[in-house]
Amino acid sequence: MGGVQEPTPATDAPLFTIVYSADIDGYLEPCGCGGINEGGIARQATLLKQLRAQGPVLAISGGGLGGIPEAVSAMVNALATMRYDYLIPSAADLEICPAVLDEAASLGIRALRRAAPSSAVAPEVVEVAGLRVAIAGVSPPPPNSRGLL
Repeated sequence: MGGVQEPTPATDAPLFTIVYSADIDGYLEPCGCGGINEGGIARQATLLKQLRAQGPVLAISGGGLGGIPEAVSAMVNALATMRYDYLIPSAADLEICPAVLDEAASLGIRALRRAAPSSAVAPEVVEVAGLRVAIAGVSPPPPNSRGLL
C-alpha cells in the first residue's frame, strides 16, 4: 500500500565480522605445544577465507609479528596475502623493523602507528557494510624509548 515497506525479518547473520589477531611472533606453522597455541598462518588464512565467504570481513593485526626484522617482514607479507586491512604494529615491531609501516603500506595494508597511553588518539574511520568503524591502537612505549613512540 502506497509506499509503506514491510519490515524485513531479523536474521542471525552478522552485518560484518571483525577479525583481530596479534602476537603471531613469527609462527608460520602451529607451534606444536598444544592447548590454545595451535595457530599458524595456514589455519588463519583458512579461517579468513571461510569468514569472507559468509560476508564482509574487517581484518586487523595488532602486531607482535616476530623477534627479528626478517620475521616481521615475513609476517607483513603473510598479512598481505591474507588480505588484512589494517596493521597496528607493536612498539617492539617498530623497534625491530622501523620500516614496517612503509612495508605494510607498499603491500596494500593500511598501517596505523600506535599512540602512547597518555596521548590523544586519532582513530581512523572506515566504512564496512554501511557502518562506520573507528580503528586506533594504544600501547606502552618501548622499553628504551623514554616515553616516545
